[in-house]
Amino acid sequence: MGLAMVLYKGQPYVPARSLDCARPFPAEVLGASIDDLTTINHWPSCLAALVQKYRQYYRQNYCLLPLNHSLEAEAYGSQVYHDRYLGDRLDPKSKRQLDHGPLGALPLTDNALAASLAACQRLSQKGEKICFNLTGPFTLAEQLYDFNDLLGCARRQPASYQAVMAPLVQGLTRVGQAALDAGASVLALADPTGDRKLLGPRHYGQVAGGLQRDLVERLLPSVEARGAKLYLSPGLYRGLAALGWLECGPKLAPAQDFPQVLFRETWSAKGLVTGSLQEGIYKLNPINKQEKGDF
Repeated sequence: MGLAMVLYKGQPYVPARSLDCARPFPAEVLGASIDDLTTINHWPSCLAALVQKYRQYYRQNYCLLPLNHSLEAEAYGSQVYHDRYLGDRLDPKSKRQLDHGPLGALPLTDNALAASLAACQRLSQKGEKICFNLTGPFTLAEQLYDFNDLLGCARRQPASYQAVMAPLVQGLTRVGQAALDAGASVLALADPTGDRKLLGPRHYGQVAGGLQRDLVERLLPSVEARGAKLYLSPGLYRGLAALGWLECGPKLAPAQDFPQVLFRETWSAKGLVTGSLQEGIYKLNPINKQEKGDF
């Protein structure tokens, strides 16, 4: 799933024009002596300098934070080990048991996630445009719990499943709002483990779709109030659209402008968007849940 950042040492790389934070850092960006990001991930000033150097190296008009997709799970207590080539990886042995009960509030102090938020604020104060990546609720849940246990609980004990998932949605909402407060102009949300094709159309709504919708609805008012954008990955948009909760609006920009146009001062569009290098950028319009019915 590409849950970690890849470290390339002297290998040629043409960056994909993507908002995914799991991306290579060549030696020209990291420096020849850096091969372990464990310290950098907890050091806001160094983290901000690194992602700014990456932006300058590839002549992008935006900075990407955080460095990988494991920070929310790490904040909840998952153990992380560092792989020289794959970056920070979650230790599968640290997964929790569902019968241990729901998690509490997501900690936003004294961890790598807090450092990324602090780096976001530093960069924003310097005039940088920031895209802050959010892990989707089911992907985060699968990082914390066993995949099959989650599916079984969702199907056989839906009330217990919702009790487990509710704190995760609340925690991701807090992260998104904190990133907006820190100056992020785009929140990029993807939930690859909660993809409709992976889970199947029969169970998608119950297992992941409802949670994704809940998170989007919680974030959207803050996004719109700040004139920011909430970018949904194409897979996430297609899943919610299949449930009748989103519809695709007008095309806002051609494919060759993705994703740089999202960060241009002259581009006034805000709110909910999706897009890709193949299809361009589109406005998304929520559909009232009562009009289409619940899952």
